[in-house]
Amino acid sequence: MRITFLGTAAAIPTKERSLPAIHVGHSKTSILLDCGEGTQGQMVKAGIAVVKLDAIFISHLHGDHYYGLPGLIDTLCLQQREEKLVVYGPQGIQKMAEQMLPLGEDKLTFDLQIKEIGNESLFKIKKLNVRTCHSNHVEASIAIRLETDRKYGKFNSKLADELGIGLGPERQKLIEGKEIIHNGKTITPEMIVGPKTDGKSVVYTGDTGPSEEIVELAKDADVLIHESTFLDPKKAEEGGHSTPLDAANTARKANCKQLILFHISHRHKPEEVLEIAQKEFPNVSVAEDFMRIEI
Repeated sequence: MRITFLGTAAAIPTKERSLPAIHVGHSKTSILLDCGEGTQGQMVKAGIAVVKLDAIFISHLHGDHYYGLPGLIDTLCLQQREEKLVVYGPQGIQKMAEQMLPLGEDKLTFDLQIKEIGNESLFKIKKLNVRTCHSNHVEASIAIRLETDRKYGKFNSKLADELGIGLGPERQKLIEGKEIIHNGKTITPEMIVGPKTDGKSVVYTGDTGPSEEIVELAKDADVLIHESTFLDPKKAEEGGHSTPLDAANTARKANCKQLILFHISHRHKPEEVLEIAQKEFPNVSVAEDFMRIEI
């Protein structure tokens, strides 16, 4: 799974930071998390094909998280896209789309589906499992978890040979996690293939204050991308946002492997943000535009 940060600012863009957008790619699956103004330009600079997007998630309906959507969709029409595109979001996104997405004289060349999803949704997009929960920001706001499937370990060819299981359909079924009947005996994948390993996972909070629901959503995640808008706890609470310490506490409670701070205000220096979080959770970094990680 490859995660590319396209925009990491909070509400107002700066010379270094564009508005919120993150791309997640895995095995020909292409997903965008939020779509702030300027996102499609950032995708071009990052070498990510806009036309290959499978889905877009909008975490909530504040403009800095979705004003890039109309231009991106217009570009897809100009590129003569034909494949379906699904835009997922919280309650109200359907109404927003009806008001915002008329494309003037341009007509849609593809099936654009706008889907409102609940606080606790569970579904799949190609090879990525999707789970959501309510984020502690506004009434209609969601956090998103993307996770690959669990995989079996290395196939033991030597043991398969000893059991007389030659190359062909029988081996393939075992690799796919299916049991077979060989010479009247049941052979299970566990007998030939190593134990299953957990899938890789990333959790994106969108905008949020501290939330036990997000702690649960982020449990044992490989990467937690958590907003960190304010240093002042009072200001953060008033706006439904988080401090670096709030984000670090969530990562610690959820037993995450890595924390990446996001939604960085122009008021604060990244090193200030990082220093506060490191006191509570050492494996933390501050996102930058075009930063890319593999998990």
